[in-house]
Amino acid sequence: MSTAAPPAGEGNPPLTGAPSAAVVEEMAREAAAWCALHGLVVGDRADQRSGTVPGVGLVHAPFSLLPANLPESFWRQACELAPIFNELVDRVSLDGKFLQDSLSKTSQVDDFTSRLLEIHMKMMAINKEENIRLGLHRSDYMLDSETNSLLQIELNTISASFPGLGSLVSELHRTLINHYGNLLSLDPRRVPANVASSQFAEALARAWAEFNVDSAVEAEGQVLPDGTLLVDGRKVAVVYYRAGYTPNDYPSEAEWSARLLMEQSSAVKCPSISYHLVGTKKIQQELAKPNVLERFLENKEDIAKLRKCFAGLWSLDDAEIIKTAIEKPELFVLKPQREGGGNNIYGLDLRGTLIKLQKEGGDALAAYILMQRIFPKAFLAYLVRGGVCHEGLAISELGIYGAYLRHIMQQGREQGNDLSTDRNEEQRQAALAMLRETYEDVDEEPEVLNETDPAMVVGQGTPPLVVEEQDKLQNFIHSMSAPVQGSILNSPPSVRPATRDVASARQQEEKRRSKRLEQAHRADKPAMVLAQEVLAKKLGTIPEEKEFDEEACKEYLRTFDNPLTPEAIKVVNRLIHITAGKGSKKTIKGRYKKKE
Repeated sequence: MSTAAPPAGEGNPPLTGAPSAAVVEEMAREAAAWCALHGLVVGDRADQRSGTVPGVGLVHAPFSLLPANLPESFWRQACELAPIFNELVDRVSLDGKFLQDSLSKTSQVDDFTSRLLEIHMKMMAINKEENIRLGLHRSDYMLDSETNSLLQIELNTISASFPGLGSLVSELHRTLINHYGNLLSLDPRRVPANVASSQFAEALARAWAEFNVDSAVEAEGQVLPDGTLLVDGRKVAVVYYRAGYTPNDYPSEAEWSARLLMEQSSAVKCPSISYHLVGTKKIQQELAKPNVLERFLENKEDIAKLRKCFAGLWSLDDAEIIKTAIEKPELFVLKPQREGGGNNIYGLDLRGTLIKLQKEGGDALAAYILMQRIFPKAFLAYLVRGGVCHEGLAISELGIYGAYLRHIMQQGREQGNDLSTDRNEEQRQAALAMLRETYEDVDEEPEVLNETDPAMVVGQGTPPLVVEEQDKLQNFIHSMSAPVQGSILNSPPSVRPATRDVASARQQEEKRRSKRLEQAHRADKPAMVLAQEVLAKKLGTIPEEKEFDEEACKEYLRTFDNPLTPEAIKVVNRLIHITAGKGSKKTIKGRYKKKE
């Protein structure tokens, strides 16, 4: 890894200047060809034969043309956490009472969790031992722009996806930077190696070797009295769950019977039912409570490292936190006990859901947890889907992979190994997942990430003004394209959060205010809401005469679900006065122009 490059902030790696449209299109064509040659492909839903005819109906996976920029300190922090989380999962999985007690209320209102707990209880009743325990995990993080902290989103203990595609994206980015590095002023050595795919395979192979059988099978099976799992008369060593984490994976009792059968066997499960339960949202929230980590870990430094990455997490048996979330829904995420993405609830929908659940009464709230909303910095990225490249706003999520194998020998000796830690960063833009890798930056003082001197991040020949103004545009769009934010809560507040003194601001600016703004202030609208109202009307999202109510706000926010149109970008440019030079109407380096 090179240590010569200067530090920079989150987002795309620092460039000496934006590549021309011709270069970007050439890179996109090269990348699409590379994907076809190296297997960075997925099934094409538009082709009915996809998945049924071998080699037919494949398309490159959506990806970002360049890796995401991440300060090295945060990268190392995430990597250091991987073995600690692996150990924590193993320790918690052995405490059956903790799992049962923590999920008991949830199981009363969530059938899926109840069925999983039922299997777990049956394993506890027969004192089922897992002498060989295998975990293939992925811990997901975002860099919060409000606190400049790397905060954990979730820990996946079942079917941790993308190790294969992620490893290939890392190779793709290094290949592109090798070819175009001089134009981009990027160093391919700064793209860390991603060997998650091969190391996951190694972990599975080692678990199979520890079990000591000579074959691998996939069919119907049975469990012998000694616990041996047989499939077509052959002994099974390792069971890997590629599915099984959503209710849709169990359409009938046959699937639940198969899950129970495999849990009853002596085969190595990845994950076992206890490892699976440790990865639930409710357990994540329970582990964030004071003094709970100390129940499972002894090392105080490890405990402190884990707590540092925990976002605010709350159960919904606290009336005060529910009240706060209803008043300030933009500060929270409501999470059900589901995996696989697309289940979380935000903003006005969060408020409506909480009000509805409160009216229903009972234990319905126990099916959810409340989490502090993380606000990563949005940045412009080159996104490629279906062979077409466009520039759009994006945010980054960092996933760190970890493999863990523990074997209790017959003599009572216990051997645990962390077999791998690696990462794959997923670039999310609207509802589209774009595969993306990390570009390391050496930053000796990460606490000043958001105050980096522009002179330190631009290449030779690029005026600092370019980077400053591009950052202004990115920050402006990010702040204006999200529900109104307040202070990020790190613990349940004991009192209602303080609000801005609107009255004093009203007195100071009385003479400068238009009638519309005056009426808005009388309604106690926050300044950001007023700004969003102005932008919504400038963009033409709502008519000038329309009130900026909740419905109008929803319509406005949907504007940012897709990349902004060139006309919209021009409006934003005008609002924050970005120009290439004094008196010029051309946008910076032409970056926001529509590509021909």
